[in-house]
Amino acid sequence: TTRNADIFMLNEEFPFGTTGEAMEDKEYTFRVDPGFVSVLPELGVDIVTLANNHMLDFGRGPLTETLEVLDQNGILHVGAGQNLEEASALKTIEAGGKTIGFLGATRVIPEHPWNASSGNSGLFTTYDATRLLSEIRAAREQCDYVVVYVHWGIERNTEPEDYQKSLARQYIDAGADAVIGAHPHVLQGIEYYNGKPIFYSLGNFI
Repeated sequence: TTRNADIFMLNEEFPFGTTGEAMEDKEYTFRVDPGFVSVLPELGVDIVTLANNHMLDFGRGPLTETLEVLDQNGILHVGAGQNLEEASALKTIEAGGKTIGFLGATRVIPEHPWNASSGNSGLFTTYDATRLLSEIRAAREQCDYVVVYVHWGIERNTEPEDYQKSLARQYIDAGADAVIGAHPHVLQGIEYYNGKPIFYSLGNFI
């Protein structure tokens, strides 16, 4: 079971929140009552990525609530923050005598203002790979293993886009040991590049 795993990470495809207004002209908008955060420790979750196309469905208020409720419940998070430095920050977990580092980023956001910046909360994006590649290289210096969780691809397409293949290989060349993809809601292929696994999309698996 997941509780027996040394590390359990998932893509949290919603904000925890009670405030804000649903984004207009968006087909699906998600927001979950913070009381349900208890599900995460019950499942044995250690860390989540928040870098996806639903985290700001109800604006920046629920993002702040999400960060606070995860911190209060001891759940590490990557991919979003009160500024770009927070959103792009590496999180590490010790397991099996090794240090495993985690980074989260998205290449799918509905509009540019969802990007975190030096003065604005938001998401760590990888349309331009430069910043993520830099973070991977820095992580490589202090971790035994580096895992990059990225939101990308086209929904319901079972084949990865060329840009997914290109980016994944760049991430591994920069020092990632595994690249884990989400967003398409269907499984996409698995590839080993230089002996390192790329899971292009886990579908709807946690």
